[in-house]
Amino acid sequence: MTNAMYRRTLIAAAAAAIVAPQAQAVEVNDDLSIYGSLRQGIETVDPESSDVDSYSGLRDAYTRIGLTGSSEVADGLTGSFTYELGIDSTTGEISTLDFDKGGAYGNKQARVSKIGLSGDFGSVHAGKMWGVFYNAIAYPVDMYSSYYAGWSTYSLFRTSDTLAYSTPEMAGFQFDAGVSFQKGEEEGDVSYGKFGVEEGSGAGGDKRGGGNVYTLTGTWSGGPLTASLGYELRSSEDDGDPENGQPDNEAALMGAAVSADLGNLDLAAQFEQVTDGIEATSGDGGYYVDVDGDRADYYDGTAYLEEDATVYNLYAGYTAGDFKYKAKYGEAEGVTGTFYHLGVDYNASEAMKFFAEYYDDEGGGFSPVGYDDGNSEGGSAFTVGAHYSF
Repeated sequence: MTNAMYRRTLIAAAAAAIVAPQAQAVEVNDDLSIYGSLRQGIETVDPESSDVDSYSGLRDAYTRIGLTGSSEVADGLTGSFTYELGIDSTTGEISTLDFDKGGAYGNKQARVSKIGLSGDFGSVHAGKMWGVFYNAIAYPVDMYSSYYAGWSTYSLFRTSDTLAYSTPEMAGFQFDAGVSFQKGEEEGDVSYGKFGVEEGSGAGGDKRGGGNVYTLTGTWSGGPLTASLGYELRSSEDDGDPENGQPDNEAALMGAAVSADLGNLDLAAQFEQVTDGIEATSGDGGYYVDVDGDRADYYDGTAYLEEDATVYNLYAGYTAGDFKYKAKYGEAEGVTGTFYHLGVDYNASEAMKFFAEYYDDEGGGFSPVGYDDGNSEGGSAFTVGAHYSF
């Protein structure tokens, strides 16, 4: 048996093995329920970097379990909460992505942990939640089922210490605003920033940013079309004096997205640009840069965006019976580089979905291909798997 045949056989066998048993949604009472989604695949990966070997193996695809509830607390007012944990289904550990543990305004375990109040005024939520900018600008093209979904964006996926407000819909328009508060602590003679990482490590030496993140988005929906604009300002406690040659670590990001639901055909396009960042001074600089403009090894979630860096994504999905076919092409400077992503989902039942996907990127600041091994030169991956959701 050739190596290629062996890999195909391995993938087919594992795809059958990872299917979860049937389960039912758990409704504790009228106001409280438990939900979850077991998501796993087996992949064969070919990183471009000579330092990272090709491999085949299991990969979790963002398994999660959560508890959510809501209740009327007064006439016209509803209180709600959601607590959601990420789980690595290949090991059984409570886990989430590395950058969601120690960076990008995340914490160690919970994917979502928020409380809210809604009424005629709109809604307000506090805690850790999906980013306001991500929801409006990046989500419309984040439609894939595997581990390789959603990497081509500069947005913060989930932000902790966040207060967010959504207006009620008015003539098709809705506006969202959020602030994620910086929070650090002192421990002896060592200062720990927002992300629990010792000052002095990672990008920019002891210049780690750590300011608040302010976000504003507006969305219009009418007929089959939805369009959004977004702005995100990432402030920094380490801002210098640009007039005297000191770097200004503050960063700003603007974005736009448009999508169309045309029955069996879904189309979407998205664009992001860093409008205030640090100009790269070295040839290998890109998106993640330190205060000197050199390549940064660590992203702190606030500063170190490269000036004028851009992202674009073009997505199309077509539904035929129980199958959904997907294609996406784009570029994220300094992150994935140019990429394309092909996939097909088969909805076997309301709860069970199978998927097969092929992903390829040229790398940049980092690449999800061989991400755990620090590969930043891109590569390709073929993965098949299943979701079981309740």
